[in-house]
Amino acid sequence: GDDVRPLPEREVESFKSRLKTSPFSELCTHRKQVYKYTLQALETYFIIKYISRNLRRSLSVMFEEEFLKFWQEFGRSKKMVLSTSLNDFVTSRTMSIINLNNILYFQTDNTFRKYNQLKNNTHVALCIDNIQIEGLCNEIGKPIENEDFCNAYRECFASSFNRYTMLKNERLFTVIPTFIERWVYINNFPYIQKFDIKNRKY
Repeated sequence: GDDVRPLPEREVESFKSRLKTSPFSELCTHRKQVYKYTLQALETYFIIKYISRNLRRSLSVMFEEEFLKFWQEFGRSKKMVLSTSLNDFVTSRTMSIINLNNILYFQTDNTFRKYNQLKNNTHVALCIDNIQIEGLCNEIGKPIENEDFCNAYRECFASSFNRYTMLKNERLFTVIPTFIERWVYINNFPYIQKFDIKNRKY
């Protein structure tokens, strides 16, 4: 913890020098107790330091494991509510979302209101069921120009692909998640999973 401090080196060395000149059996009761508590304090300090170092490593591993598990469960596509805003006005609508390597893709018409919002404010939010995702959204071109997106979109949303993807006004956007929150139940108890993606914290 933040309150744990190592013993001053001079005090440790002082006890060591005393032990060299005085056998433990000849130390007075008070000095024996001080020596005993000093050793316990040193031992506790190093144990806490060891646990703290390994806890940080374990939390990092936990983030990567849970993050990977989340995307595996999320799957390749979802119909999600996308919320966009501009000048304190928020609008929402259901979008067909494709997941490619943990980056979310969608297409939209450049004459729509949300397009103007996205071009002026890249902060967006997506939600479905027990999942909320915050992220940064950017236009990357026309959907028909992105082969990976087209293949996935055609497979997952064939009707939308055939109707809209090749239209001249369609534009392709990516959402790079920055924060994810999900309600889960473990042994019938509710928990909130939180992924701070920028800082790799879970």
